[in-house]
Parts: sequence; structure tokens; C-alpha cells
Amino acid sequence: YNVANDLILDQLSTRIRQTSTTGAWRLLIAFKFVIRSIENFSIAIVYGLYYFGKGHLSLDNYARYVRYDSLAQDYLNATQQFSSSSQNIYELFVDNFPYYDNLTARLEVYANLERTPDNEIATTYYDYMSLYIDSLRMHQDKLRDEILLSVEQELEGAGTLQTVTICILTLVLFISPFIIFLVRNATQTIQTFASGLVSKTTELKRERKRCDRLLCQMLPKAVVRQLKQRRQVPAESFDSVTIYFSDIVGFTAISASSTPLEIIAFLNALYKMFDSKLERYDVYKVETIGDAYMVVSGLPHRNGLKHVGEIATMSLDLIAGVKNFKIPHRPNQSVSIRIGFNTGPCVAGVVGTKMPRYCLFGDTINTASRMESTGEAMKIHISASAKEALDAVGGYYTELRGT
Repeated sequence: YNVANDLILDQLSTRIRQTSTTGAWRLLIAFKFVIRSIENFSIAIVYGLYYFGKGHLSLDNYARYVRYDSLAQDYLNATQQFSSSSQNIYELFVDNFPYYDNLTARLEVYANLERTPDNEIATTYYDYMSLYIDSLRMHQDKLRDEILLSVEQELEGAGTLQTVTICILTLVLFISPFIIFLVRNATQTIQTFASGLVSKTTELKRERKRCDRLLCQMLPKAVVRQLKQRRQVPAESFDSVTIYFSDIVGFTAISASSTPLEIIAFLNALYKMFDSKLERYDVYKVETIGDAYMVVSGLPHRNGLKHVGEIATMSLDLIAGVKNFKIPHRPNQSVSIRIGFNTGPCVAGVVGTKMPRYCLFGDTINTASRMESTGEAMKIHISASAKEALDAVGGYYTELRGT
């Protein structure tokens, strides 16, 4: 049944592409999406009945239920994007459908909590969802009527256009020299426009690449790809990552005796050196706040147990780089940094819409920050969990600081 349905809908999609020059293609797409929605809701009902009849869904069946139910709702929402009347019909349908507010059973299936099998509830669930689908079919019928009306209007318009075209063709036979002159001028205008369009297109591509580079500097590439596809980026939990913090020793004193422009030039030079070294390691720079520099390894792409070794080696590399770094406006003064890192679980996700940021949350981050703030200049202060992870990797020497 599903295979046959897919073949029919694929054929419908082909027909829609062939009618893309008319005004009916949007309605046809909306009609197709309603069919898809009904189909997926019908499949989801089966798993809902299984849940109420058996009391629990297996992981595979639960995933299928979520997939089909979500697809059905997405198709239904997408229908409103292609037909303004579809949105009005859907809102009227929600207001008038007596069981719409009672479809809490769907939420129970989403929770997938074990319960006592109850055939009566299963029957009620089936009845409500059947009424829901019947109402969607009524919505489908209204769309079909609208498509037929649109096609009839298109046919009437085509007939009128044919008559007008014949009249125009007759007229053209008498004024063809003048038309040839106009066509020649139009061709030259089109060529000029095409040249300008190519130039604008090239400029647009260049600006788009520039925007992509800027986004990739603010967010991980995987997150940028999801945002560009207009997909919601869910928060993600990571079992083991390594968080790095560092700051400049005596930065407050340096700032007090320097101009703002000198401080900016100083930080830019230092962080440019840091950034160049980060490219050698499997790490992601989270953010810089003043003299604080935050890096993480193990997310958004998991790398097994490599993250602690990547951060440790990077920390040693940064200390070596700082030893040779001089403050631009004070070439005789050297710079010292404090470094601390911690290994543990955390949650990461995109926060904000106007200025989205990829943020990390969890005690692991707080502990890493505390490691840095209580560390010593030009030394790497690590937590016990980070030491255990380094010992598991091997090849690193550590010493106990004491309490």
C-alpha cells in the first residue's frame, strides 16, 4: 500500500512540475501535502493503537510513531504555505472540530510511559483520530474543488488568450517591419540586462560566501548547515568533553596603563596567534570575553577519548607561543597566561535568534573556569577527571599541586 501510494504521489509530483507555469501548481502541492498528511496520520494511528492496546511501544515502534506523526503534522503545516485559503480552512477546521482539544492521547503516546493495556481507551483514541482524519479528508475535498475551479479559470483564460493571440498575429503581419525593429532593440536591452545580472549574481555569490565564513566563525559548521536549511538546532548532551579556559595574568594592570586602541591591538595580535595554533588540533573555539579564551574538544563532533589529549597538547603549544610573544605597544614586556581545563559531561546548543551563539552548559564548564582562575602563571591547572583521562591516553606527565 505504501509503495503504491508513493508511486502515485511521485506521479502527481511530476504532473505538478509540468504545470508549474500555471497558477494551479501551489494548490496541487497543497493537495499533495494533505494526502501525505492523511497517509502518515493513518500509519501513526496503528502505533497509537498498539501503545494503548499493549501498554508500551518498543524503541523502533516509538521512533516510527514519532516519525509518521511528526511528518503528518509538518505536511499539514506546509499545506498552509502554498494556499491562503488552505490556512483559513484549517483555522476554521480547528475551531469547529469538537475533538481537536481532546487529542491528548497523542501526547501520551509521545511520552511512551508504560501503562496498563486498555482496549476502551484504544477504541476512543481510534475514534477521535478517525474523526480527525475524516475532517482532513473534507479539507482535502475543499482543496480539490478549489483546484478544479482554478483549472476552469485557467482554461477560460487560455481560450481568451488564444483569441487575442490570433488577433495580434494578424496585426503583426501588417506591422512586422516595426516589430523587427522593436525586437532588435529589445534584444540589445536584454543582453545589457543579462550582463548586469551576471555581474550581480557573481557579487551575490561572493557576499554569500563572505556571510558563510562569518557564520562559521560564530557557530560550528554542522550547526550553520542546519540553520541555513531553516531547521531547528536541538540542544545536545555530550558524555565526555574537555573544556579549556585561559586568561592573561595582570591584564587589569595592563589595561589601566594602556589606551583602548592599544588593548584591542594587543588582544588581536595574541588571539591571532592562538587561533593559528588551534587549526592544528581537533578543537572548537567557543568564545573570547575580554582576556578570557574558551576552547572545547569533543563537540560538536565526538572524537572518543582524543579530546583530552588534543586540549593538553594545544595548551602546551599555546604556552610555548606565549613565551615568544611580545605586547605590540610594549615590546620589552612579556605576557603570562593562566590555563585550566576539565573533562566531563556537558550540554551544548544554539541560544538566541537575532544573534545566535553556540553555548555550553554544565558543571564541567564551571569547574574548568575554576581551574583556570585558581591556577598559576604559565602553568596548566587540571582537574582530577582530566588527569584520569590523560593517564588513560598516556604520554603526559603531571604533578600534584596539593590543596
